[in-house]
Amino acid sequence: MCSFSVNQLNGFGGKIIRREGKGFFEMLDAPGGSLYAIHLAGTHYEMGRQYGLMLGDRIFESCEIMKAMLIKSGLPEGLIPVIGSKAWSHYSRYVPDIYKRELEGILDGAAEKGVQLNLDMLETMAAVPELTGYWHMEEMIGKIISGPEKDIKPVWDGKERGSMPTQCSAFMAWGSRCEDGNLYGCRNLDWAKDTGIASNKCVTVFHPENEKGEKGVPSAVFGYIGVLGAMAGINAEGVALSEIGAYSMRETLEGRPWHYVFHEVLENAKNLDEAENIIRKGNYVQGYCFVAGWGDPRRKGTPEYAPKGMSIEVDAENIEILYDNDPRELEAVCVDTNGEVLLFDGKPVFYGMPLEQAVFRADTAFSKSVRSGQYTDKGPAGVKNSGNAKEGRTWKTLYQPLSLMIKSVNSGEAFCFEGLEDWQIPAAHPHPMTRDEALNICKMAGDNSGNVMSILYDATRLRVLAAFETGSGETWTPASKSGYVELDLSEVFN
Repeated sequence: MCSFSVNQLNGFGGKIIRREGKGFFEMLDAPGGSLYAIHLAGTHYEMGRQYGLMLGDRIFESCEIMKAMLIKSGLPEGLIPVIGSKAWSHYSRYVPDIYKRELEGILDGAAEKGVQLNLDMLETMAAVPELTGYWHMEEMIGKIISGPEKDIKPVWDGKERGSMPTQCSAFMAWGSRCEDGNLYGCRNLDWAKDTGIASNKCVTVFHPENEKGEKGVPSAVFGYIGVLGAMAGINAEGVALSEIGAYSMRETLEGRPWHYVFHEVLENAKNLDEAENIIRKGNYVQGYCFVAGWGDPRRKGTPEYAPKGMSIEVDAENIEILYDNDPRELEAVCVDTNGEVLLFDGKPVFYGMPLEQAVFRADTAFSKSVRSGQYTDKGPAGVKNSGNAKEGRTWKTLYQPLSLMIKSVNSGEAFCFEGLEDWQIPAAHPHPMTRDEALNICKMAGDNSGNVMSILYDATRLRVLAAFETGSGETWTPASKSGYVELDLSEVFN
């Protein structure tokens, strides 16, 4: 008699809670409550169906939390599903069809388990990472609903909006700058804090296949159950991605949503050049700075081994790719909305601090085309802004310190950031950055009032350290101070 076995996906060794088809999810111990580890395999419809079957109730819960977050920020409750769904109808034109099939699978799977999700709810969740990022919010919502609504409060009007407290940050460092030549990277997400969504924190591992059974690149994305696309992630080829919102006057509804571009990169790109090709395929809907790295794990130990990283600056019209020690960053000067050089006390202000074998970003862009449209960090598009990037909040508290901290670790010189006693690097002998030192920089960059997720990529070894906000109210603690869970993805991707 012949016996047959079914190849099962590898997990992280947590407690397996449920299986559906090829997929399953497990619970991992983590600060502030369990971390969901969700493993999916098959076509995007099949993976969506597995997701809905196993976690439909949790997806519904996340939808309710997101709705409450939008209500708290000023959007009338009755308009949320209408605005969310209509926003997605614009964005989805620029999203590959396989991801729409994923949504269909989630709905079908949840319905089979008696969880009545509806398409408007899922489309709103799919739209949220973009919809909440507009500067001219009232204007954009007016376009979505085809006319002004008296119930939309002025708090949504970009003209009245002050500087937001969020300050996402990211870096990638590699080669001689890091121990064993590995690539280390950081992604700090700042968003609405203490919403309750951290109870649904998760890592989702995708093993995609097309209709012919041909396999795509496995990937792991970090975020929350039901928040679709990829807010942060790394794939089996060592491509890792980070994002920073950067308000710009150039905004549109007709463009690619960044978190689905990330999803597309992670399941298709086998190196940084392929990632760049996907990133360049079309315009975005608003201003962002992205940071991408490639750990090159397959060639580690060979003469061909060549990890690297890049920064990507975008708005609704422009896409600029900058690499390490890029001349455009080194020579960046403050400009006006036409890209012409601004003078302060009769002189141009140079504000770039690039390094070799490292890229890093906060809000500020360094390419003239993208910077000319920025509101963020005293950007020239703001009527009351000076245009001087060096006066910007995140330039002073993130971009500049990241450059100095990375440089300090390698040079052995001490670093101390004035006003923040925890931001210190002691003097030492010059040496390549260790993973612990990379994590320390990630923590310092994430030490603020809105840090809800903090990720350290050990991209060459396909490992990740992930942290999420903990506590609530007076006990709320940013992710960077809440404790990290280490995940070894090298076997899980197999």
